[in-house]
Amino acid sequence: MFSDYQNADHANGNLIESNVFQERTIAPTDVGTTWYFEFDAKLGNLVSPSTAIAFIKTLQPPTYALTNFLQRDMSAIATTWNRYSVSIPIVPALSGQILQFGFASTTTNYIASGVFYDNIEFSRTSTVGVTPRADAGTGLRLSVHGNPGLAGSEQTLSFAVPSAGRVSVRVFDVHGALVTSVLDRELDAGMHRVSWRGADAAGRRVASGIYIAEVIAGSQRATTKLSRLQ
Repeated sequence: MFSDYQNADHANGNLIESNVFQERTIAPTDVGTTWYFEFDAKLGNLVSPSTAIAFIKTLQPPTYALTNFLQRDMSAIATTWNRYSVSIPIVPALSGQILQFGFASTTTNYIASGVFYDNIEFSRTSTVGVTPRADAGTGLRLSVHGNPGLAGSEQTLSFAVPSAGRVSVRVFDVHGALVTSVLDRELDAGMHRVSWRGADAAGRRVASGIYIAEVIAGSQRATTKLSRLQ
């Protein structure tokens, strides 16, 4: 991703913003979910004052007024590959709006602005609150809250236990290795929450990347994806 160097306004000292993005309409059925824009990136030939960002925008038709502009500064990232993300919770007011996710660079005078991106993934996780009953029909529900795109952010796992019993909550890396056990004890039926601060079993902060949270209650199991930034 880099600037449009065929734009003659570079020579006039004007700021040139180049965007690459996809867009979709937010449906009423999307309300109550969180959408995640995740990708690998490394710095290319970017020279200050050039800037680069990854973003999620929402726009309100018919005027297409900007209602959200969530971004991750990519101007000073490492020259080695790392995982990054931006996320947005879908609230009722966003129904019918246009959501865009992608990358942008801003520069002038033909100054270098390159950033490499790969392994792009756009997904969503349900965050709808549930009020379970203590019966077999409720089922185990799991959601994650917090901002995985914010370095050092605490993430809260919410889960609905269908019946009283022993519950374990564990975090694994993408290779299936256990990172830490967050919870392992008897719980009553109902909604519960635990927090993961991005540390392993020894209390050391884990590296940036994708992790898997797992909740086991009796014979039921639920998992969700976590994205961690240092």
